[in-house]
Amino acid sequence: MRLSMLVALLALPAVAAAVPTQVSHQGRVFDAAGVPLDGVHAVRFALYDDAAGGAELWNEEHNLTFSEGYFQVVLGASTALDDTLLNG
Repeated sequence: MRLSMLVALLALPAVAAAVPTQVSHQGRVFDAAGVPLDGVHAVRFALYDDAAGGAELWNEEHNLTFSEGYFQVVLGASTALDDTLLNG
């Protein structure tokens, strides 16, 4: 009994340190005239290895419903985020 509890306790730090493969994101989007978006719009999210001119490392597309510009999405839901992408 004690051995199994010790093994379980030793495994906790490894589980707690794991990087999630999904990230919840929410925001607000306006069009070029400054009007908040409404309705369903296709949105493409991507991660790059550099802020300007970098190589694309990951992408995912979603059909999001906007209400007065507000939206929410779970990134990594259809294309899992590799744990190296969000590490550091």
